[in-house]
Amino acid sequence: MNASDKRDSVVRESGFSLRKVKNGEKLIERLISTKDEDQIMDTLAEVDVALRYMNHGFYLEYEPDMSQYGFTSDMNPPDFRVSAEGLSFFVEVKRVRIGNLEWKQDKIIKAVSDRISKIQHPYSIGLALRMLSDDIKHCEITTTAKAIADSIKAEIDEVDISGLPQNEDKIVVLNSKEIAVFGVFRRAENRGHNCVIGSQIKSIYDRTDKIRSSVREANTKSIPENSIYLVICDIEGLADEYEITQGITSEDVTSWFYDGPVMVAESTRTQNRTLGHREHYRKISGVFVQCKAFRYENLFRNEEANTKIDDVLAAKIVP
Repeated sequence: MNASDKRDSVVRESGFSLRKVKNGEKLIERLISTKDEDQIMDTLAEVDVALRYMNHGFYLEYEPDMSQYGFTSDMNPPDFRVSAEGLSFFVEVKRVRIGNLEWKQDKIIKAVSDRISKIQHPYSIGLALRMLSDDIKHCEITTTAKAIADSIKAEIDEVDISGLPQNEDKIVVLNSKEIAVFGVFRRAENRGHNCVIGSQIKSIYDRTDKIRSSVREANTKSIPENSIYLVICDIEGLADEYEITQGITSEDVTSWFYDGPVMVAESTRTQNRTLGHREHYRKISGVFVQCKAFRYENLFRNEEANTKIDDVLAAKIVP
């Protein structure tokens, strides 16, 4: 289903509900009148968040009038003011887009992942494409993915790395061009650490700057002092946990160490979160990230915020 079809379906099925939002007609009109597919998807991300809050009994105001909080006519309002009995907060929805080349790269990586997903070994595959933009643009997805997957399978079948933490990086060549490099990791059984078991694929493509830009832009909104302000980042494509965490906190997502001959990954996600990558955005209480392609969700709390989010509050305001 393309963006226009999704838009038509949402208007048909949820238009009545959206009209219950204060200024909801403005949101519907923006959705209907937009022609650009990326802008349609941006607005659909806002609609999705609105409907989720409404389903939990919240009242919403779209692009709220911030003059009541002392802002002037040149105010820059957030997407929503969300309220229920005894609770009021502001929400900005940011959809982190991917371009056509990123989309095609994601397709290649997903196709490789599908092809090796049935390998019954405790291995993890680290994969990075080495293709120039023009090569990605003109390549055939199935042929490229098959060449990479066949190389990975051959490496696992032919080389015994059972006693080694990692084999040497291998280069994949197609039509006399280097198209990818990969490494095979031996993983331990899960003993309380954040280990990955089985065949996993990891894209090394960096969407970090786009995520940072989204948070930076959200920080320009007119938000009353000492208000709860939640930024919701809807990340498109196959962004991995490392890219997401680096983009929002600048902290490393994982620490690596050896346990005998085995490489183990231990999660550090809950440590030392600081929004803004060396800059403290004090008006932002937290950033809730969702990446549907990886079924990933995480709330990054800003410990430097004017109004912080505790566990009780998080349970109420995260949609």
